[in-house]
Amino acid sequence: MRACLATLQACLEALGSSSALSAELRAASSFYGVELWGWLRRGQPMLWRRLGELLSSSLRLHLSAIFSEEEDAEPDPLLATMRQRVREHVAAHGPEAYTTTGTEESFSSVITTNLLLMHRHAPSLAPGTAAGAALAAAAADDECAAALHELPAEMKDSLLAWAHAHSLLQQIFGPREPLGKLMKLPVNVPHFARLSALASVASALESRGSCDEAYLAPLRDIPQLQRDLHTKATWAKVAHETLLVFAKRRTTRAKRGEAADK
Repeated sequence: MRACLATLQACLEALGSSSALSAELRAASSFYGVELWGWLRRGQPMLWRRLGELLSSSLRLHLSAIFSEEEDAEPDPLLATMRQRVREHVAAHGPEAYTTTGTEESFSSVITTNLLLMHRHAPSLAPGTAAGAALAAAAADDECAAALHELPAEMKDSLLAWAHAHSLLQQIFGPREPLGKLMKLPVNVPHFARLSALASVASALESRGSCDEAYLAPLRDIPQLQRDLHTKATWAKVAHETLLVFAKRRTTRAKRGEAADK
């Protein structure tokens, strides 16, 4: 069976580059050839990646509907307050720390980018890791903060990236009353419901195996995301304040290196 599928994949690949076929047929052959190759080589279910892309785009659509305002419409005070809070946070902590600021990029991009960063660097804080132990100790006792400085540079980078993403998301999802009002607006209720359903699918796919959209899973339960952000708020604050000097020194060295190259 596997040999037959391998032959089929080779045929699809050949058809995808055949000038005798129309552009549409070549594209279809290439598409299914790639999907079959993924299953044969990596055991990845066919159309798995496409499902992930559909999940991601659908989630972004509902986030945009919730956090974006229509042109020429009256400014929404709730959204205006959130944006202002993000702008002030970025200005206070250094815009170089953030890939999106919330001023130029859409709010949906801000949310998904920082959810991805928080998910990517969360393993650094896992129980039993050196970074997680050092951060927990520093959060419990200021005198233990020195242990964070003794971590390898890549661990400190990871902790800072996690802390930046966590603290920015907290500006959006942290305040209970504004978020509660936003979720209860009649126009937003169906969008939050769809957001929860789609994020639950991402969570289910993660439990079954690889899922590139697993970072979106926290959106399945916004109140729980809010509680999780508050629970780790002290950790994020300690990581940022303790390692900020390290980050600034690294940036200064990098700028000096660039100047020397010129």
